[in-house]
This record gives sequence, structure tokens and C-alpha cells, in this order.
Amino acid sequence: MKDRKELPEMIQLFKEEFDGELSMLNTLVNFELLILEIGQAIDETPNDTILGGKIRVIIDKWMANKDKLVTKVEKPKSKNSSYPKIELLNSEGPILMLKRTPEAFLMYDEWKFLVGKFSVESLDKFISGKSTITDSNNRVWNYAEQHVNMRQDPEKLEEFIKVLR
Repeated sequence: MKDRKELPEMIQLFKEEFDGELSMLNTLVNFELLILEIGQAIDETPNDTILGGKIRVIIDKWMANKDKLVTKVEKPKSKNSSYPKIELLNSEGPILMLKRTPEAFLMYDEWKFLVGKFSVESLDKFISGKSTITDSNNRVWNYAEQHVNMRQDPEKLEEFIKVLR
């Protein structure tokens, strides 16, 4: 982000896109606590037989309380969920996805994190290899350097982009 004025807009886009996931945060925290409790048992127990028993007790306690901890939330339709999408890079699953909004292109990585907002010009620079993008796992992607079988068909990509040209 070159300009700090973009930050509130990026936060709003994130909130709209992941509203359902944010409401599940409490559930994720409870899962994290379960994992930490198991990790602590592993660190404190040198004997595998005793460790197995401790983990079974932790899991049994979790299973008894999981219905109270895990709440099912219906994900609300976000405002931009109906925007057209296209996979930019795919290798046994999407790596970079591009969503077209009325005013810009939003790029998401394979973990569905927003990693960039592009104008037509800046997207052209990325596709031609003149700029890179860093995903949420700190991997740097140069589109032009990726294997041709990983990249989107150029005609389909141009068809997707030309709407905002």
C-alpha cells in the first residue's frame, strides 16, 4: 500500500469479505486452546503411554463441551460476493484469484487473504512481470515467471480484464 488513505477501504473490504469468518473467531480461539493444551501435554510428558492417556482425556473433555463451544453461524452474503472471479495461478488448486469490482481488481491468495488492489494499469504491470505481489505467506509471485500451465489462459484473462479498460 503506497498510500495510508487506502487502509480504511482495505479494512472495509476485508470486513465485508470475511464477515462470516470473523463471527467464527470465538470457535477458532477454542480450537487454538485445544491445540495448545495438547501441545503442553506433549511437552510435559516423556512417556508415550501416559501421553496417549492425557491426550484422550483432553479430547474427551473437548468432545463433551464442543457443542457449547462451537456455534453454527450462517455466513451472510457479503456485498461483493457476486463479483466475477478468475484464477490467475493454479497448481493443484487456486494460488492467486482475481475478483473484479466496479472500480478495481482485488487479488486474493490461496488462503483467501486480500493481497492486492489493482487498477487496470497496475494489473497489466503484474501480468507482464514488471511488478510482483507478496501473498499472506510471504511468498513473492511474479506472474510472467510462472509456468505457462499454471497461468490463466491469456484470452480468458483479457476477456475478464477488458470490462474495466
